[in-house]
Amino acid sequence: MIEEILEHITTDVNVNFEEVAATFGAILCVFVLLDRKNNLRSFRVMCIVTVASDFLDIIVTYVSFTINPAFPYAHFWVVLLNTLNYCGFGCIAFALFKYLRSYMRPTQGLHQANILMNTVFAIYLVCHGLNVLHPYIIDFDFKQQHFIRTPYSFVIGYGFPLLIVTMALIQMVLHNKEFTRKQQTTLTVSYIIVLCGVLFQAVIDAKVLIAHGTGVVAVFVAYF
Repeated sequence: MIEEILEHITTDVNVNFEEVAATFGAILCVFVLLDRKNNLRSFRVMCIVTVASDFLDIIVTYVSFTINPAFPYAHFWVVLLNTLNYCGFGCIAFALFKYLRSYMRPTQGLHQANILMNTVFAIYLVCHGLNVLHPYIIDFDFKQQHFIRTPYSFVIGYGFPLLIVTMALIQMVLHNKEFTRKQQTTLTVSYIIVLCGVLFQAVIDAKVLIAHGTGVVAVFVAYF
């Protein structure tokens, strides 16, 4: 039964990469939680948020392609889940900023950057909240069995998280003396991995799920 369901889903969307990433991500979370003395709480939060978002992406895909349209409020639930799924990108980006901030000395500039980041993230959440009421970012067509993404999905769904990550890395550059060369290198590589994953996802639409999986890969790089 499970194999038939997965086969049905993968005819429309390939989730293999994210399934593998989620498995290894779960193992990483266990190691990080057991090794608390050698990592910051903010890093553990970032790991959990990243892996959870990957699992959510898989679950949302499963529900979207298997839920019965006759189920009460089926469209609402699918839109809600897909909206939460898109929010995962922003949550990962915000968690990254909080992780980097934990290394930085408190300054007036950092305080202002924190206010700006909180404001951008709040606007991001409000935009997604509105999508639940009126799907203008992400929707799902039950008849055609495919996701509906508008131009706003690129601007808000992908653009805002990349903006937050970029702002976070700018802060890292401005506070470069508080980071080792190894940290700067691994975080930059992680950023490039996620950027490539998001851009690739935007180009291929939802035929192959990869963006959340690259987030898990990026966390692996940052951890090691």
